[in-house]
Amino acid sequence: MNYFVIACLLIFLGIMLYMDIIKHFIGPRFHEGLAVVPILLLANMFLGIYWNLSIWYKLTSKTMYGASFAIAGALITIVLNIWWIPHFGYHAPHGPPSCATSPSPAFHTSSAENTTKYPTTCHAYSW
Repeated sequence: MNYFVIACLLIFLGIMLYMDIIKHFIGPRFHEGLAVVPILLLANMFLGIYWNLSIWYKLTSKTMYGASFAIAGALITIVLNIWWIPHFGYHAPHGPPSCATSPSPAFHTSSAENTTKYPTTCHAYSW
């Protein structure tokens, strides 16, 4: 997980620091949309962390947690879209997914049982 977050942050920093160079590779009509790139990069990073942490409830057959996390994230996204789209226009839909997925790692780690040992290796293949 640490290497995943480090790699995501390096990609984020690389794109953000060289945005003035990267924008030459896209058409000038799309330069207006570059303002949402940092939000989308962070939202995708949080989504990747969410996917990496969401395996525990599948392994322990507690999929009810997964359903409740998904419903909570969907409700946050819907409410923030209804609230922000009239104020921020087309930039608004990029924020709620990052707001909905950023607390998810905290939900996953706080509700995971500390005593549960998860299998780390697969012994089905012994070559």
